[in-house]
Amino acid sequence: MSKVVTCPVARFPGTVTLSDPLTYPQSIAFAQALNDIDELPTGTRQELYDFVKIMVPAIAQCVEQCDIDGVELKAELFPSTPNIAAQKLLAWLTEEVLALFRDAEPDDPNE
Repeated sequence: MSKVVTCPVARFPGTVTLSDPLTYPQSIAFAQALNDIDELPTGTRQELYDFVKIMVPAIAQCVEQCDIDGVELKAELFPSTPNIAAQKLLAWLTEEVLALFRDAEPDDPNE
């Protein structure tokens, strides 16, 4: 089963199909990305670049299909311009995958 989400970023209208449920490799890559981001220094311009380098490959692993004209959501092809719209796209996808990731975590650690 998959989850189709509609992109709210005006510059990138369309839908993205995410794996649902996430596989172990996808969950591990995303969890590692979250851990790596926690280690980043905050308050610097470099922080954004490091966030992108860490998060884009993890997000790309979770994308099954991208139906946004002219966009391929692969790590090496993820759009970086226009800058603000691309950042909004990444933030939105991060939140969507995070929701899948959190939903996949059991409420009870003993489950």
